[in-house]
Amino acid sequence: MSLGLTACGDATPGYVLHLAQGQMQVLLDSQPIQQVRAQTTDPARLAQLDWVDSVRAYAGEIGLRGAHTNYSRFYDTGAHPISYNVSASPVDELSPFQWKFPFLGALPYKGYFDRQRAVDEAQRLTELGYDALARPVAAYSTLGYLPDPLLSSMLDDGEARLADLLLHELTHVTIFADGQVDYNESTASFVGRQGALDMMRRRYGANAAQVDSIRIRREDSTNFTEFIGTLLDQLDSLYAQDLKRDEILTSRDQLLRAAQERYRQHPQLAGSRYDGFLRWERVNNARLLSYRRYNRDLHLFTAVHDAQRADLKASLPIFAHCAEQTDPWDCLEQAGR
Repeated sequence: MSLGLTACGDATPGYVLHLAQGQMQVLLDSQPIQQVRAQTTDPARLAQLDWVDSVRAYAGEIGLRGAHTNYSRFYDTGAHPISYNVSASPVDELSPFQWKFPFLGALPYKGYFDRQRAVDEAQRLTELGYDALARPVAAYSTLGYLPDPLLSSMLDDGEARLADLLLHELTHVTIFADGQVDYNESTASFVGRQGALDMMRRRYGANAAQVDSIRIRREDSTNFTEFIGTLLDQLDSLYAQDLKRDEILTSRDQLLRAAQERYRQHPQLAGSRYDGFLRWERVNNARLLSYRRYNRDLHLFTAVHDAQRADLKASLPIFAHCAEQTDPWDCLEQAGR
């Protein structure tokens, strides 16, 4: 995920100042990793920093840019997420609201360093009639414009998740398709997850319990992606009909209730880490689009990766080449045949 450093179009001078001040604070308050090492006596924290070094080395090995300059400093986020993102969509269409940023183009999300600002923006969009979502993010990339620090919050979720996060963000530094946010985020999702799996295999062995745990999580993710894809298809069909707004809102929530019942009966999903889906009270197109943005057509990346004998170093140039094409998805499909 990227966070615009300066903004235009719908952004105000106050928003630009907010981003500049927030990013400056991150830069000024971060410390060199070696300094953090020298001040740390906790063996667990030292082991985490060693693992970060391993991830950076692996990233350089497979050809990700920024591995030497990014994550060489440490920033303590305290008890709060590093930032928050707002996204939105019309209630009768699976189409993201777009904000315009220089260099980055149009993006379907807007970043904030302050939670209340994000909540206020989401509320403003809701009052305008959109589905809106404000959510915390675990990390963001400045796309190589500035060195990104290691965040203290990144160290909370274990080795595999940490490797996934770092490789995901370094993929953004390496591969960027202009105007193709779904492609950018899905590429980073695939590289992060596959790279983390590769690293855990190296560290513990292919049949280790830690690796089996990752495989199970990936199977759950694949099942839920397919499940949500069915709901998205149903909503697309609903929105294509000539219905009044109230009829759409009623019908789409009926689709959600039916989907939740199917989830309860699903042998692989019921009782999994995606059970939060059962607590959704209504359809929110922004939320659904956010999920699809990070998980779109991952089977196409898998096909390319398999064709390259599961070698990320060989797969990355193909992903980068497709990012330069008018239709990166078509390019990816052709490359995986």
